[in-house]
Amino acid sequence: MFHSTAVSSNDLIQMSHSHLLRFTFVYGDKPPQIPLVPLRFFDTVNNPTPKFNDILDSGADEITIPRELAEYLDYKIIPRKEKINTAGGEMNAFVTNGDFSIGRGGREVRYHSIEMCVVDHDIPVLIGIKPLFDDYSISIQAYENKVVLTPRQKK
Repeated sequence: MFHSTAVSSNDLIQMSHSHLLRFTFVYGDKPPQIPLVPLRFFDTVNNPTPKFNDILDSGADEITIPRELAEYLDYKIIPRKEKINTAGGEMNAFVTNGDFSIGRGGREVRYHSIEMCVVDHDIPVLIGIKPLFDDYSISIQAYENKVVLTPRQKK
C-alpha cells in the first residue's frame, strides 16, 4: 500500500510490512489558518506533480480531488452510484484510484492505488480520513500552527 523513501533509521517505526515516518508540518500564521500537509501525486506512468500544500480535512471520508487534476494525471474516472454530502450540500461525484506521497525534504511516504473522490468543482485537494487517519495519530496544534503525524502502532 505504501513505502517510504530517503529514510533515517531514527524516523522509522516498523509496521507489519511497511514503514511510516513521523512528520511535523508548520502552516501559515496569517488567516485563514488552515492545517496543510505537503502532498505530491503521481500520474499513471509514475511522473510526479509538484508538491502541493493540501488541506487536512477530518470531516472528509477520503482524499478528494478536482476532476481537472484527475484528468491531468490520466486517472480512470468512474461515476459513483450515490451522491456525496459536502458542506455545500449533496453533489454528484466520481471515484478513481491513484498514487500520492506525503512529506518533504527527501522524507516521503508513498501510497499506491488509493481510492479517491473526484468532483467536477474547482476545489482545493482535501485530505480525508482514509488513508492517513488510519495510519497516523494526527494532532492539529493550532496554537503553534502545526500538524503532527505520528505513526500508529498496529496491533
